[in-house]
Amino acid sequence: YYAVEKILDRVVNSNDNGYIWHTTGAGKTLTSFKAAQLVSELPDVDKVMFVVDRHDLDTQTQSEYEAFEPGAVDSTDNTDELVRRLHSNSKIIITTIQKLNSAVSKTWYSNKIEAIRHLRIVMIFDECHRSHFGESHKKIVKFFDNTQIFGFTGTPVSEENAKHEITTETLFGDMLHKYTIASGIPDGNVLGFDPYMVKTYDDDELRELVAFHQIDLRLKEENPFNPTTPKTTEEYLKLISENEEFGKIYDRFVNQLKMQETYTENGKPVKGIEAYLPRDIYECDKHHIAVANDIMKSREKLSKNGKFHAILATKNIPEAIE
Repeated sequence: YYAVEKILDRVVNSNDNGYIWHTTGAGKTLTSFKAAQLVSELPDVDKVMFVVDRHDLDTQTQSEYEAFEPGAVDSTDNTDELVRRLHSNSKIIITTIQKLNSAVSKTWYSNKIEAIRHLRIVMIFDECHRSHFGESHKKIVKFFDNTQIFGFTGTPVSEENAKHEITTETLFGDMLHKYTIASGIPDGNVLGFDPYMVKTYDDDELRELVAFHQIDLRLKEENPFNPTTPKTTEEYLKLISENEEFGKIYDRFVNQLKMQETYTENGKPVKGIEAYLPRDIYECDKHHIAVANDIMKSREKLSKNGKFHAILATKNIPEAIE
């Protein structure tokens, strides 16, 4: 409801874009459908396009939409059909970013939709963290010169995990609404789970690792074209003893900040140590070995003596093999 209201308000009152961060399982498809349906009813909106990032999502998304509102949307099977739908009276169209890219990139198709490019079109991108970081996204928003775009994602790309510094905010504008797994589980809208931590580092180690990482970032700011090289603890401590600014950075992260990601101090929100953890801190042999040992040690208990199977979730297959 709140996300749909935010999108409607933005379409009615501005030409700005935006994105919705809703955790997996929280009903993004239902929310995006209601948004598309209500936006399409606005008198000054000519068409609403629902854009997915892979061809095999067409049938799945179409089926989900049909379950909510039979006959309310049109699905396209190829670029020719997409062009035909754009010329039809259909106000809501489902397609893929690949087909849309083909329509605007190939002269044969783009000439046919030349007049449509100037219409007031609202595009809603499903899972906007996937295929929207290449040239296709740029071509689409450049071709349709009166378009307004909104993205839905369960895992937005931030500065911490961006590729080539492109973030969800860079592509889609500011975040309009957030509903994370931390909210979804207590609300009963997302299936709960029982996580427990394999403690590879103790708190003092984490504090020092974060402090050293912040010093590396400061060194990179001072010499952006001089790549930082790995240093030993002794080398970091030598830098800290010789540089007052580094000493203050070290003291702040080792002695002053609390561990939790965010907390309130004097009525103001403060980022804690966990908010500054470098993303590769657990992408190392030390952590992998600790997790593997914990699995081996706890396997019988967690599997109820082999009654239950498990899934090993890793970043990629090589990491799983390792």
